[in-house]
Amino acid sequence: MPKSLASYSGQNYGRGLGKSSTKPAPAKRPPKRKVKLTDREKARRIIVVFTFVIYWLLIFEGALRKWVLPNAQEWLFFVRDPFALGIYFLAWKNDMWPKWTPIFKVGMALSIISLPLAMVQIVASGLHPLTAIYGWRMYFWYLPLAFIIGEQFHGKDLRTLVKHSLIVCVPIALLVLAQFRSSADSFINSSLGGSQAMLVAHGVVRTSGTFTVAAAQTLFIGSVIAFLLTAWLLPRKQRPFNNLILLIASAAVMATFAVSGSRSVFFQGALVLLGALGSAIVIFQRKPRVKVLLILPALVLAGGLLYVTVFSSAFEVMKARQVDASAAEGVITNRIFNMMTAVFKVMPSASVLGLGIGAGTMGGARLATGSPVFSLAEDEWSRVLLECGLFGVCYIFYRFWLLGWLVKNAITAVKRSMNPLPLVLVSFIGITIFQGQISLQGTINGYGWLFVGFCISANRLAIHGKNKEDGVWS
Repeated sequence: MPKSLASYSGQNYGRGLGKSSTKPAPAKRPPKRKVKLTDREKARRIIVVFTFVIYWLLIFEGALRKWVLPNAQEWLFFVRDPFALGIYFLAWKNDMWPKWTPIFKVGMALSIISLPLAMVQIVASGLHPLTAIYGWRMYFWYLPLAFIIGEQFHGKDLRTLVKHSLIVCVPIALLVLAQFRSSADSFINSSLGGSQAMLVAHGVVRTSGTFTVAAAQTLFIGSVIAFLLTAWLLPRKQRPFNNLILLIASAAVMATFAVSGSRSVFFQGALVLLGALGSAIVIFQRKPRVKVLLILPALVLAGGLLYVTVFSSAFEVMKARQVDASAAEGVITNRIFNMMTAVFKVMPSASVLGLGIGAGTMGGARLATGSPVFSLAEDEWSRVLLECGLFGVCYIFYRFWLLGWLVKNAITAVKRSMNPLPLVLVSFIGITIFQGQISLQGTINGYGWLFVGFCISANRLAIHGKNKEDGVWS
């Protein structure tokens, strides 16, 4: 064969004319190598699992206390604590304790200073020792946990949190719909000790879901609203699930909101919406997409139409509740003003040392007197001031600082990651950090510090550069 023709035979022919007579065998993908986890990564994953256990117990612990094991409800209150202790042990053993940043140092310093203060209060004010221990737990037990979560939760863990929370909202929506349609003395609406549920108006209950108090249900609703708006604002490929499941979750969130019977849930939802709007504006400035700005008004419009049509009975009950509340309290701004200024009314009766840490909580009162009643004040600032005196002022200002620090870092994180979650999360939990009853009620306490941790973690998104596989969740 002539050399000129030989050069075009076989593979050479294919190279010369772009067509081969024989197809090359497809390249085999190399087998995936099993990555050996380090002890540190194993510990991190256990910390994540324990954190989720605490989170799910926050949501379902009330159901156990109300319906499954009502005789053990006081012990079930502490069921989350062993898991927190396990996280602390793993963090200490594997050198994963939070970095000693100024805000963490001050928080830990306050927790240590409160111990000798409690001892002085036991001697000077006759504070019951068990009340002091309980009070310290409510003030500081979960504070280190928040910072551990902030450093050990990764973007994929936050994505799991968003996904699973919205899925769980579906059966809880069915539960609250049943509560809304049932009488106040029905089993499904029973609370601790068999007491009846709170009423909204016209004999309709204020739904509490799986929680022992309706205020905790308000926090749950606020959290799933935050997760839902985050999911809708994300690019379609980065959403935690497909559009069909997202629509089902949206209907479930709307249902829990509509039949809540709480005015606070409207305020909570408005704050989350403001955070989502701020995130949308920041993202639009970095990457202009009209859909980002249109999706929130569309969701609000759709939700409003569903509320006045599908949930018209719940809408009428809430209107009646608002009329009754306005007659008793005046306009809503008066209530907000009274809440913000109540602390100034108790200042003259406050002492430098305080009456005792935990003395004004229901749990502390039960331990001291056997009667779970408010013995000091109902609003957070007033009670903290009366319980801890000058130290209480420091504790309140620490929470102000913590909130400002989270907001500042959240804005930066949204710009960096193009993920709305940081600002949406802090807009949800911000009011709880600011003035919520973190040191009074167990579920609010858990929600407050756990979501501080989620906020810190969200504020670290894309801090080390984006991973193409994870996108906005890196």
